[in-house]
Amino acid sequence: MNSVPIFHDDITEILKDEKPEFTILYIDDVPLRGPATRYEQPDGSYKTVLGNQGMWRFVYEHMINVNRILQYMRYVGGTFSGPKTICADKITIVGFECSYQGRCHDLAKWLS
Repeated sequence: MNSVPIFHDDITEILKDEKPEFTILYIDDVPLRGPATRYEQPDGSYKTVLGNQGMWRFVYEHMINVNRILQYMRYVGGTFSGPKTICADKITIVGFECSYQGRCHDLAKWLS
């Protein structure tokens, strides 16, 4: 009966240094926020990682954050169940579509 609030409190403590910049926990979900910018160039391309012209800088920064948070969880013996999405252009969280441009109501959910 108390497993969800206990889990939430435990994860909140484990990831306290990551909130609110990289994650804001919701019940039993740990969504991760990507970088604030995509480092878009005037020509429409994106900045790449120095020494690796095939990797966009904003993806690289996000993967560093994902790795750090996963290491926190690994260190305390945490596990994850089911398939996970590491990167997405947009996701739906509690009836809101969240993307790089911001968030808005998921109209399909609200109109049905």
